[in-house]
Order: sequence, then structure tokens, then C-alpha cells
Amino acid sequence: MLSVQNIVSIFMSDTYTTTNFYLAAFLCASGVVFVSGERLADTRQTAFHFEESMKRKELSSAFLVGEEVEVNVHAFIAQLKRLKSIIHDG
Repeated sequence: MLSVQNIVSIFMSDTYTTTNFYLAAFLCASGVVFVSGERLADTRQTAFHFEESMKRKELSSAFLVGEEVEVNVHAFIAQLKRLKSIIHDG
């Protein structure tokens, strides 16, 4: 189970950042605008950056508290693959 301790949220201007891989894939599959991803220095984590929006806030909140939220499974799987390529290919 994912916990809030596994999440890094940094608000810089209009950008939201998380290190939670599954949250990032969920946000992408739900149509939140993905800005970029980057490996964090001296860690095994990757930071995923999104445009900040009310939709992003609502979806992240629902995801983190375990609410039932609909997402297209094919879109979710495609985003998992996309984000994995960012992690492994830089």
C-alpha cells in the first residue's frame, strides 16, 4: 500500500512534483499535463513534474486516500510504460 511518506510534493510556481510512480502514472492517464521527469541526484528516485491545477489536486487527493476513481486501464498501463522509460532511459 502506498503511504503519504512515499510522496514528495513540491509546489514551485505552477508545478506539482511527486516521486510516487503510481500516482504519476494515474495522473498522466487521467489527463493531467505531464511536464517532465528527472532522476534525483544521489537517490534511486525519479521526480515527476505536472502542471498544477484543481483537477490535479482533486485526483491526487482521491488517489492518496484510496477513493474509488475511474481510469482507463489501457491508458494507465501505457503511462506506466512511458514513465518506466523515463526512469531507465533518463
